[in-house]
Amino acid sequence: MKCLLQSNWMCEIRDDYCVKIRYSETLLNYQRRDFVKRLLKFSTVACALSMSAVIFAGTIPSAASPTPVPPQAPQPAAPQFTADQVTQLHQIIRDYLVSNPNVLVQASQALQAQQEQKMQSVAIAAIQNNKTELFDDSNSPTLGSKTAAATLVEFYDYQCGHCKQMAPIIEKLIGSDKNLHVIFKELPIFGENSKFAAEAALASEKQGKFYVFHNLLLSSNSALTKEKVMQLAKHAGLNIAKLKLEMRSPAIDNEIRANFKLAQALQLVGTPTFVISNEAKTSFRYIPGGTSLDELQKQIQAVG
Repeated sequence: MKCLLQSNWMCEIRDDYCVKIRYSETLLNYQRRDFVKRLLKFSTVACALSMSAVIFAGTIPSAASPTPVPPQAPQPAAPQFTADQVTQLHQIIRDYLVSNPNVLVQASQALQAQQEQKMQSVAIAAIQNNKTELFDDSNSPTLGSKTAAATLVEFYDYQCGHCKQMAPIIEKLIGSDKNLHVIFKELPIFGENSKFAAEAALASEKQGKFYVFHNLLLSSNSALTKEKVMQLAKHAGLNIAKLKLEMRSPAIDNEIRANFKLAQALQLVGTPTFVISNEAKTSFRYIPGGTSLDELQKQIQAVG
């Protein structure tokens, strides 16, 4: 599912997160990450095609290849293969891959591990460079003490399916860990209704109802139209007149703009995304996409 929000933005629902890509800045990074997922599906075909290209180019040395000579000496011509030899080699390659599929799995797993490690390194560096915006923005709604042992920052959209799936997990985490500081970053990537919901949620903070309203928005199974958002606001016990007035505050729009700017600085590819830090803001974890309660708890312990 894709939707064009602006001329240079694309939003797409993927396996474990909802993504928004700015073509001019982050498409290349996204393609590299997406390649890992596509590799398993297409690896057999890709491997065969790659080997075929090498064979036709005549670059596979034969068993009787001569001993390498010094660079300044003329190099012997690459061995050529007949059509029958190429056919036989194709069959050998195919038979080997069919008989040893674990080779492809192992190769893809190794590549995925390398890509994930690289992504973590890039993300951690970006987190280091944007600590103030991440952890010290007084306009972002929060739960828990700022002096808690760990801080969890979540980027989300109220119409993001995976964010909705994570909502009860985050609620359990908050309920089970009283030494956790949680920061909520509105990132409405799914259009005007998402932006309206984000504005209403931020405005509800003035009435002390943010977290109740936040959970109602994420737990809604129906489309979040503007009318539905206001129904949920009323259900949360909000004064609707005051809420609408606060939604027009420039501070609300500025907060959302700041979150998008921060998301670009961190090279986020979508929602939900989680950043975890220790109290000293010296140890970090980056989790793109949905995850489990156990994994969140494990990563929170790891930063301590």
